[in-house]
Amino acid sequence: MRRNLHIPYILLACLLAVSCIEEFNARLSDKDENLLVVSGSIRSDDQCTFYLSRTRGLNDTNYSSDLMEDNARVSVFGDDGQRFDGRLIDRGAYRVYVGTLSPNHNYWLHIVTADGLIFTSTPQMPLYADSIDALTFEQREDDWRVEVQLSSPAPEGEAKYYRWDFDEYWEVITPYKADFEFNPLTLQIDSARPPKNHGWAHSTSREAVMCSTADYVEGRIFRKTLYTMEHTDDRIARLYFTRVKQRSISREEYEYEMFRRKLSNEMGGLFTPMPAELPTNLHCENGQKRVIGFVGVSGKPSQAEMYIKNSEVYHRSTRISRDLTPEEIEGWSFPALYRFNYRIHQYEQMIGEASITWTYRWCVDCTDPVWGASLECPPFWPDYVPPVLPPL
Repeated sequence: MRRNLHIPYILLACLLAVSCIEEFNARLSDKDENLLVVSGSIRSDDQCTFYLSRTRGLNDTNYSSDLMEDNARVSVFGDDGQRFDGRLIDRGAYRVYVGTLSPNHNYWLHIVTADGLIFTSTPQMPLYADSIDALTFEQREDDWRVEVQLSSPAPEGEAKYYRWDFDEYWEVITPYKADFEFNPLTLQIDSARPPKNHGWAHSTSREAVMCSTADYVEGRIFRKTLYTMEHTDDRIARLYFTRVKQRSISREEYEYEMFRRKLSNEMGGLFTPMPAELPTNLHCENGQKRVIGFVGVSGKPSQAEMYIKNSEVYHRSTRISRDLTPEEIEGWSFPALYRFNYRIHQYEQMIGEASITWTYRWCVDCTDPVWGASLECPPFWPDYVPPVLPPL
């Protein structure tokens, strides 16, 4: 019996622990459900993506993409007469190619939803960024991570707020090179023209990095880490290139974005209830419907570029390449092997028979999803050779 004497104390401790958990109140009334949520910013000379979704109620268990707004018309307007129309590229995602913005004119986002409501952001003049001092990298000694770092001079006057986006390109060379390939249409083995062992992959930043110069001594940003790469990362296996764009944003846009990210991390992501008191600079032109979001306007960015050679960093690949054994492919037809993402590594035609070695597609094909590369070389790549165009 004495062994059970501690049970009431355990139950009491559990009750006290539960009572300490404060329930989050999103402060959305019933009439405030299904509000439009807008994410994105207007940036000069850039491809701007705006995400439109809807809020859900606290008791709504619908976490599907049905909450995305897919039937809207999205445009960017300026009081200088410019207009840039967007197009739907994914569920709730609208791509707008914004041209050059004038520093002396106001610009705003214009949205028309399927029910005819018009939402616009507050007109703003574009903000322009200071120059970038340096773009550097450093490989840490404790875990061999490669850090891409940026430095900017101290601004004059009040604190400034920056946003950084980046493009990455890296060279891919597969473990093997195949001079022959199986053609699933003709069921023949043809010469690989061109071979697919060499290519270039490209990526853009999924979420911009932001900071305030007020967080740094005398306002100078020194070696701020924008992102890191593991020493096993394929991006630094050969030659890596990054292009960083620095833009100035308003204090209001910065504070909104920091608050939004904090809520997203704490509450679970895109489809969580947004608090009604979240600041916004959007409003409904032809109704009383509320809207959540903050759309800033940025001018032409400052820019810096950097290459990282494989000889400058320590890289260790974790990928294990190998050919398939005769026992593994016994009884398989060539079309079946091709369909299951196997490819020819070596092929030799001999009298009366052929010698064929099969391997995994990623071992010989840089366009495989493992690499996600293209055979087209970027025009700024070292030793770039322009393609030879056929005569007219």
